[in-house]
Amino acid sequence: MQVQLYPTMIPLNQGNALETTTVTSATLTISARTATGAGAFTITGTGFTNIELVTIGGAPLSGSNYTRVSETTLNLSGVSSFMGPLLIRLADGQESVLFQFNWS
Repeated sequence: MQVQLYPTMIPLNQGNALETTTVTSATLTISARTATGAGAFTITGTGFTNIELVTIGGAPLSGSNYTRVSETTLNLSGVSSFMGPLLIRLADGQESVLFQFNWS
């Protein structure tokens, strides 16, 4: 029978030899809005990954109203009837707001 004289200690929240990657989320920013047609806009910024919610004036947009083109570009369409600021929320909780009120 083996007796352990000291309690086993497991370090929590510390790096170890098995960790080989570091995961970081890109910071969500909205930097510009460019009109591309009637009720259509290109939104540029950073961190457009894992988008959970897009709203204009508090009204959620459906997948048919926005398309994620890349981590830096989001296209909006059919939003001419919306009024108020654009909000983008990511799955990790980050939010960014563009205070634009006229989408026509």
